[in-house]
Amino acid sequence: MIYEERDAEIRRAWMEECWAAVGGRSVLDLERQTQVPVNLLHAYTSHGERPEPRHVVLLAQATQGAHWSPWAHRVLRLLNYSEIHLMLALKEAYQPPGPVKS
Repeated sequence: MIYEERDAEIRRAWMEECWAAVGGRSVLDLERQTQVPVNLLHAYTSHGERPEPRHVVLLAQATQGAHWSPWAHRVLRLLNYSEIHLMLALKEAYQPPGPVKS
């Protein structure tokens, strides 16, 4: 039950982040910009499916302009991806997490 609630929380957070990033763009425009197939974009934005890390990066680059990297980092961590997934998806733009503040 706890895992289901956590998964639902992650899906809701992703939906909010994704819709804010998409900001009224059409799915076809996003497909052209990101090269992510329309059916996947639809599943990610309408059904709350967890996107692939590289698709998060492509969406960030297409929607966030020059400041795409911090958004991609934040969203990938929000989606509970491990640091290795972030490193592979973000490549040179990867930034390790900051020190834990108490």
